[in-house]
Amino acid sequence: MKQKMLNLSICMLFIAATVPAMGSVHENNSSSMILGDGTTSPVSHLRPTGGESLNLTLKITGGLGVEVIVTNDGAENLTNIPSLIHVEGGFLGLINDTIEGVINSIPAGNTTSVGITVLGVGPIRITAKVADEELTATAFVFLIFVLGVQ
Repeated sequence: MKQKMLNLSICMLFIAATVPAMGSVHENNSSSMILGDGTTSPVSHLRPTGGESLNLTLKITGGLGVEVIVTNDGAENLTNIPSLIHVEGGFLGLINDTIEGVINSIPAGNTTSVGITVLGVGPIRITAKVADEELTATAFVFLIFVLGVQ
């Protein structure tokens, strides 16, 4: 039984080390991002537009991967909002996934979400940054399931 568990763990570690992060926005090797609709956008030059002060609330949840729920608590619509999710940790620190992108728009009073799928086993640290708001949480990942987000 112990040998089977060891073999399974080794296989999972190999898969976790070789599978890239998956999410709704994918990074390429230049200064632009490939968005979910296939278009590209230079992230370094994007600035959120809307009100003078962005009034955003972030919440990190688990389940199948990591999801960051972003709520626009302001009175104005927001557009071109840069976002980043970074997940690190796992068994032997093999999980180190980051996904960046742009939220096209969040109407006033509405909510949207950004997600990333991670593969591995063990405790993880999640950092989410949307515009100037940043939130950090810890959780446990088992295969692609993220549990106990705190």
